[in-house]
Amino acid sequence: FPSHDTFPEACELEVPNIFTPNGDGRNDKFDVLSVSRFPGSYLKVYNRWGGLVFEDIDYDGDWTANEVTDGTYYYILGLKSNSGIKEYAGYVTILR
Repeated sequence: FPSHDTFPEACELEVPNIFTPNGDGRNDKFDVLSVSRFPGSYLKVYNRWGGLVFEDIDYDGDWTANEVTDGTYYYILGLKSNSGIKEYAGYVTILR
C-alpha cells in the first residue's frame, strides 16, 4: 500500500476562522491543521480594501499577523497535492 505521504489530500484540513496572536502561547498563529502535509502550498491574505498584507509561497502555518491590525481578512490558501493545486478561500478574524 502507498504511504499517506503519497496522497496528502486524504488527510483532514481544518482552517480556523479566528485566531488571537496575543503572545499567550495559545492560538497565536493562523495554524491550518495538516498544511504541513502539503509542501509547496501557499497563503495570500488581503485586507478589506483588497490589498495584499501577507503572502507565503511555502506556507507551514506560521503567520502571526504582526504586520496587521485586528480585524477580518480574506485569505486564499492553495494546497499543492499530487492532483494539482486546490484553492480554499474564506475569512479569518484576528483578535488580540
